[in-house]
Amino acid sequence: MVRLSRACRVGLLLFAVVAMSVVDLLITLEFLTSVGMAEANPVARLVISTNSPVAITVWKGLTVASAALILWRLRERPVAELAAWFACLALAAVTVRWLQYTEITDEWGCMLAMAEDDITHDWVRLR
Repeated sequence: MVRLSRACRVGLLLFAVVAMSVVDLLITLEFLTSVGMAEANPVARLVISTNSPVAITVWKGLTVASAALILWRLRERPVAELAAWFACLALAAVTVRWLQYTEITDEWGCMLAMAEDDITHDWVRLR
């Protein structure tokens, strides 16, 4: 069995984090420009309130790139590998949640669009 160096493991984990973040962004933009979605993160809601896909993309890109760059610079340290594993698992959980969310919205997406007045303040949509 080939044992990868810590730097290589961190690099692979960061690649996965960036890939899953891109998928997260694409799905987020798809929902925001169609029926909308619930967003519990107040910072994300603030960025979404700009009503600009470019602002959302830049914000997501900067946050992911900053975190990945920090972990890449520290890639030889055990804490960087631990953080990269955590980030990868967190994004995997987000990806699974998106899969569940898309299945649910297939069933009630149209009803969401019609019930806009009854939706909570966590509901966001690009117009």
